[in-house]
Amino acid sequence: MKQSFIIVSGLRNKLLTNLLIEFVNIFSGENFENEILLYKEKKTGTFLILFSTIPSFDHFCYCVNFIRYMETPNNTLPLVSGYYFNDDDSHSFLTKGFVKVYVSSSDYEYNNVNVVITTNETYFLDFGSLPKLLPTNEESYGVPAIYLDDYSEVNTDRTLLRNKTWWKFW
Repeated sequence: MKQSFIIVSGLRNKLLTNLLIEFVNIFSGENFENEILLYKEKKTGTFLILFSTIPSFDHFCYCVNFIRYMETPNNTLPLVSGYYFNDDDSHSFLTKGFVKVYVSSSDYEYNNVNVVITTNETYFLDFGSLPKLLPTNEESYGVPAIYLDDYSEVNTDRTLLRNKTWWKFW
């Protein structure tokens, strides 16, 4: 699978769907959010998020960060890992192929992610600043095998995840 994806655990269907609708509203008009596909793994209940239009690396990182720091009823943070397939040179620190994007378990600043590249180096990416190479790795590089047969599509009103702003719901 050469498609960027995000894996989320620790949330319920409705909460994640509402979060994705909010994300679509914020980035309405950016073209990557035209259709977000949401799947749930049949055995574990882990969610898989796919984009029909590939987002930029920056937007992908925003999405990982946005999901991680969403408000939940019991104030727990979901586990979120993004796997971005990079095939351009727009960010000099990125290697070609998949890179892993996550929020550090020790981070509470709400505006950054960590990126692990294929050489197992980790970069701290503060939105709006240059990436910084970290001296140690909190997580190792690795891309999980994803088989869509192991997932079922979450039964959502697909039009809600297609570039709909709040005033178009009525």
